[in-house]
Amino acid sequence: MYNVIYYWIYYYLTRLKRTATPGYDTILFIGILQLFNIISVGRFLFRFVNIEITRNTSIYLGLLLAAILLILNFFYLYKRKEKIFKKILEYTKPKRRISNVIFWIYILLSCIVLLIIVNYT
Repeated sequence: MYNVIYYWIYYYLTRLKRTATPGYDTILFIGILQLFNIISVGRFLFRFVNIEITRNTSIYLGLLLAAILLILNFFYLYKRKEKIFKKILEYTKPKRRISNVIFWIYILLSCIVLLIIVNYT
């Protein structure tokens, strides 16, 4: 799934032509989306289990998770981007459209769920 997300973020960033390094920017964007998902699940679980962590702990934990995600995404996605692009470009036109719709649904749901969890828990 992240292969498809990597492809579409990279695709849209290159169409904007505002970045000199779309590959790295794509990795950062995916890392942010992944952190949104982790924060959403973590916040929900901490409230459900009634665990409270301090602000400093959450900041350090967030920075550690961000660093780990960036490293993993770099080696898993960025280093394999040519394979990813080749595979996605082999998709049929309907399959590419479906993957684009799934990409946008993922982005919207990640943001919406984060906002709901943060505001109502």
